[in-house]
Amino acid sequence: MNAMVWWQGLLWGLTGAAFIEGLDLYGAIRRIKGYPWKFEGEVPFGPYMVSVVIRLGVGAGLAVALASSGQIAGPIGGMAAGVAAPKIIEQLARRGLGHSMVEPVPNPAQLPAQQTQTPLLPEPSAAQGGPNAQ
Repeated sequence: MNAMVWWQGLLWGLTGAAFIEGLDLYGAIRRIKGYPWKFEGEVPFGPYMVSVVIRLGVGAGLAVALASSGQIAGPIGGMAAGVAAPKIIEQLARRGLGHSMVEPVPNPAQLPAQQTQTPLLPEPSAAQGGPNAQ
């Protein structure tokens, strides 16, 4: 199967992130018996919408990156990337894969000069029929 193109990854990642946001909202509505932003002590509507937009962007963005690099090839993979995006990014940040695992390419001018030596071969012994054999 061929890898998906970036815009397909974007759409599937956005879909996966939207599914999770929908399930979270569904759970909050059932718990509170109404829209959460209408109740004291819950997140107001404005900040709630900002969090949804951020979550959708993170899910779509990660799916685009994975699709563009050939890491996902189908709709389920794209949706899974959108669903799991916050956890994937959290793990990458926790493990420091952003920069600590990548070493810069050394500048050849700064490397010490390496001396190459031709390996010395042992002289054949008399038992092997060398020039000094009798």
